[in-house]
Amino acid sequence: MKLSRAGKTIPFKHNCVNGEGGLDEVLKGLTDESVFILVEGVYSMDGDVAPLQEIVACVKRRLKNGYIIVDEAHSTGLYGKQGRGLVCELGLEKEIFARLHTFGKAMSSFGVNGYTDTASVYSPR
Repeated sequence: MKLSRAGKTIPFKHNCVNGEGGLDEVLKGLTDESVFILVEGVYSMDGDVAPLQEIVACVKRRLKNGYIIVDEAHSTGLYGKQGRGLVCELGLEKEIFARLHTFGKAMSSFGVNGYTDTASVYSPR
């Protein structure tokens, strides 16, 4: 976010939609601006799950031009039909502007599906 061209960056309290320091409070007064809200679907350190349904409701209520971006790096493979992530699990695909997936987390943990001879062919040794 530091490298973005955003006019300003305003943090809100972790997983807090309503209440002091929450998303709703931060969005007050920004009704006419284009605002991008970035959250992770699942936070890697503690496994906290973002309250995406509440975030979507808050953004719809507060903003005309609100765009929610969800980092699904830690929810890919765990949630949703065929492991498509938390957004899919909650049925919010049409409400989310962009979803970021990575193949370096859940997808990279599957390994080789074959015989050990196959694995040795692909070994860097």
